[in-house]
Amino acid sequence: METKSYPIEGMTCASCAATVEKTAQKLAGVTDASVNLASEKLNIKVEEGAFDPEELERQIDATGYKMVMPQYVTKTFDVEGMTCASCSSTVEKTAAKLNGMEKASVNLASEKMSVTYNPLVLSVRDISDAVSGSGYKAIPQEEEQVEMTGPDEAEKLSKEEMYKKRTILSAAFTIPLLIISMGPMVGLELPSVIDHMQNPGNHALLQLALTLPVVWSGKTYFEQGFKTLSKGHPNMNSLIALGTSAAFIYSLAATYAILFNNADLAMMLYYETSAVILAFHTLGKYLEERSKGRMSEAIQKLMDLAPKTARIIHDGQEEEVAIEEVSPGDVIRVRPGKKNAGRRNHSQRAYSCG
Repeated sequence: METKSYPIEGMTCASCAATVEKTAQKLAGVTDASVNLASEKLNIKVEEGAFDPEELERQIDATGYKMVMPQYVTKTFDVEGMTCASCSSTVEKTAAKLNGMEKASVNLASEKMSVTYNPLVLSVRDISDAVSGSGYKAIPQEEEQVEMTGPDEAEKLSKEEMYKKRTILSAAFTIPLLIISMGPMVGLELPSVIDHMQNPGNHALLQLALTLPVVWSGKTYFEQGFKTLSKGHPNMNSLIALGTSAAFIYSLAATYAILFNNADLAMMLYYETSAVILAFHTLGKYLEERSKGRMSEAIQKLMDLAPKTARIIHDGQEEEVAIEEVSPGDVIRVRPGKKNAGRRNHSQRAYSCG
């Protein structure tokens, strides 16, 4: 039984999370599935050999959401014991055969091995053990490079910036639209050229012109909303898409009628309804992404306090390893009062890492 985690894009509410959960649970090889809406991640337990991640990706995409395949990690190892080209070839082939390994290359001159692998399938410990089994020793270096195949902190910041720009754009057009459409109702006098009584056609066309940029900036809500609705899994975006589309289409038809001498409809336009709903929803998404960014910063600060090494019991012997090499099931020896598990202290306790 394995546990895997995948980022999911497009979720906005508990209904979205429930839809992704149910979709994952129906897939062959999946024994349990849960979604964390706050972190936008799907956690599943799968039977080894019976699970197809690509099929899961297709099924989730069909419901209107996007599953991001895992990040591939590139890591460098110092390899000890190599003396010739045959040695480097053996190490390279050993690593390349591992399940989850994307690429492996060994440089005999520098005695280094560079590997690119799927961290959901393969761990640093697995790679080290495999090389040790072939008669050599692979020591991971601390530096690692992550190839972007999924969202990271930079992407979260870019999403926050994107929603910020959309919020500013929406507000820039929605505020004057509200003044033009609602102003006459509270006694505000508009210039005659756009007054609903004197020039109803101009009044309607100006509202349409102000609404179109707001609708365009929120086009992703319509795309996802109608897609999930067509698949039978409506979410919050579906509600927004239906409501704003109804108001916009009705107003568009009324504008057409006004241009053909039905001036009575000039005060029965609902362009501002569509614009205000989209603008507030965009503002909400911006505040949500901003909160996630602040939360990620706080979590990162806490992670920076974590020890860099740990002492584990491996094959009956105590070893000091980098913290990222600790795998589920390892027995860790912790010395009380020490942040760094590698510091010496005569008092010892052992814990199982699960």
